[in-house]
Amino acid sequence: MAKRRKQKLTPEECRARHLVNVAREQARVEAEARERADALVAEAARLAAVAEEGRRAAAERRVSGALTPVEAARRLAIPVADLRIAIKSGAVPTRPDGSLLASVVGSLDLAEIERVVRDADPFKTLKAAEYVGVEPETIRKAVKTEVLTPSDYGAWRFGSYFIFRRRDLDAARGALVELDRVRLDRRTKRGAAAAARAEVAAATRREIAARIEVSLPTRTRTPRIVAHLGPTNSGKTHAALVRLCELGAGTYAAPLRMMAREVYERLSMTMGPEQVGLVTGEERINEHAPLIACTTEMVPSVTPALVLDEAHWLADRDRGPAWTSAMLGVACDELHLVGSTDVGPLLAATGLPIEVRRYERFTPLRWIGPVSMKQLAPATIVVAFGRKAVYALARDIEVHRPGRVGVLYGAMPIEERRRQIAAFIEGQTDVLVATDVLGHGVNLPARTVLFAESTKFDGRVRRPLEPWEVAQIAGRAGRYGYHDAGYVGLLTGHVWANPSSAVIEAGLVPRKSAPDGTPVFRIISWAQLGPSRSMFIGFPPTVWPIVLELWDGRARALANEHRYLEVADLGPTRRRMAAIGPELLANLDPDDAWSLAHAPLDPDETESGTVAAWLLHASAVAVAVATGHRRMPPGGTSIAIDMLPPDLTGADLEQAEHLAERLVFLRWFALHWPGAGEMTMPEIERAERAVLDLIRVLVDQAIRTNRFGVCQACGQPSAPWFSSCERCWHDSHPRRYGWDGEDDDEGGRFDQFGRRRW
Repeated sequence: MAKRRKQKLTPEECRARHLVNVAREQARVEAEARERADALVAEAARLAAVAEEGRRAAAERRVSGALTPVEAARRLAIPVADLRIAIKSGAVPTRPDGSLLASVVGSLDLAEIERVVRDADPFKTLKAAEYVGVEPETIRKAVKTEVLTPSDYGAWRFGSYFIFRRRDLDAARGALVELDRVRLDRRTKRGAAAAARAEVAAATRREIAARIEVSLPTRTRTPRIVAHLGPTNSGKTHAALVRLCELGAGTYAAPLRMMAREVYERLSMTMGPEQVGLVTGEERINEHAPLIACTTEMVPSVTPALVLDEAHWLADRDRGPAWTSAMLGVACDELHLVGSTDVGPLLAATGLPIEVRRYERFTPLRWIGPVSMKQLAPATIVVAFGRKAVYALARDIEVHRPGRVGVLYGAMPIEERRRQIAAFIEGQTDVLVATDVLGHGVNLPARTVLFAESTKFDGRVRRPLEPWEVAQIAGRAGRYGYHDAGYVGLLTGHVWANPSSAVIEAGLVPRKSAPDGTPVFRIISWAQLGPSRSMFIGFPPTVWPIVLELWDGRARALANEHRYLEVADLGPTRRRMAAIGPELLANLDPDDAWSLAHAPLDPDETESGTVAAWLLHASAVAVAVATGHRRMPPGGTSIAIDMLPPDLTGADLEQAEHLAERLVFLRWFALHWPGAGEMTMPEIERAERAVLDLIRVLVDQAIRTNRFGVCQACGQPSAPWFSSCERCWHDSHPRRYGWDGEDDDEGGRFDQFGRRRW
């Protein structure tokens, strides 16, 4: 049925409707006022009747000589509460209306009333404690230890409370007083012990503070420092590697294991495999070779020459200290820093004698604007942000290029990433849908980079891309030696993917200027400073959390002296130490404890963080047992329990990727402590092969059959991070709307695509 169009009202009709609504509101207010007035009249009549009834009852009592319990208690000079207890127990007779005859009151035996009250008076906990002269907690303790038995449990709104009789309290008075004295003595001793511990902790803290010295990393010889600065695809890394090969010995360091592996293979082809080695947290190949490719955390303290790639990682809050330590502390003859021009201001601020070499792109970048899915050409990378968005786009592109679409994202295991990259390089796939993992040194022979999104979720909010983020990704277009130019544009045709051309074009040409006038996308001014292993020598692992806290304060003072330094985030290290626990830290060799405190896991508050904390704790137990610092626990020391189910056929892709992530940690663990915790490298490699075989199949299936970006109820397009479209969501979550059909919530709302709706 066709939807009826809303009739447009004339100004006179709108005013008439308004006046009608005002009249109705006034009538409603007057009706409510009349109802309130009638209720007040009825309540006044009721109170008058009650007062009249009270006057008649008082007159009748005067005629008959009766007294109320309050009047009788006043005449007898006893508490009215005691008299009421005696009445309730039957010791004092009353009339049907609750009053007492004056003759009865005159003949009452006060001793008998006192005895009845003494036996029947109900004491609650606080009143009982006051009566005996002890603390309320002593009464509760007495009930718990059966020194005192309550007569009853009184009903209470949120539970029940104890009721005691006076005779029971009198009988147990001596035991209660003794119990109270014992509790007081114990509390005093606990307070004294706590004060002693506090004094010891303060003394330990003063001693640690006196021994902590925070200074810049130092080296035994001053190197020649060369900075290779330029945009992506400018040959700066190639130039540094050429110099490394000329020297014939040295180290190349990169942020990612995949980048280190790529350079290892590249150097092996140039220098021969026997001259090149690979050292990462998870791999060791020919580690004593003259030329080593490694991740930055694995850089040796002494090496003939060092190529430090991706120098902008100096500013990374988590891993930046490794770059700072390598730049300032590694003893070498030549140090080559490779990065974008954005890092130039930071290098200048260090005051080091740096020879700067600037590079320009080999191939130009050209803006091509919007491109539809039907127009996608070979050697194209489509960029989205988030695993679900990647698969949603890949499925829709697959319709136009069946069997020619690949995917790449951060949660994908590194071996599967290599397979996807190899397929793209060899031409087995024409289009690669990827996240911003491209910005981390992934070199692909791409001709075109198309942005399907121009916003990303950064862990707190969904925000537009920064120009430097766009530049890192867009710069992958036009690989030198494959294409004569790189092309950057937008992928269009999706309801939920609505990229902004202004945001993307801002990342094609730098619009800021460094102090020396060099065009940059951003100005990197700080290098991250973190603690090193040498700073913890002489301190047992049990006090490392205190050392970290005190080091942080001293390091901030040092950063104020050297304005190019910033203290790194110590949260991940603290969380790892907390996951290990103080008892295990005390049972670990300091070197082992340091390695575990910097394990490739982050036990945060998420579900995956809970698994990470369990793995870290189990690993610490296994290391302590293997090194003889701890006896075998009752459950053994295996950390591989349930890590690889016997049957993987029921696992989905996300579960398999989580399992692969845990196996990366187990590989790291087995490399550091072979055989500990029943972990052996052959067993891990067998598990990795099984999981990777499964992931390979599931990835290929997911590209064609995933349901991301489709409403599960009606099948219409929706944002991949939701399971239903906006219409179906509102059908299942009804909200209040005004007469004009607009949402009445003040301040508007956001729809599922991130657009504000008022």
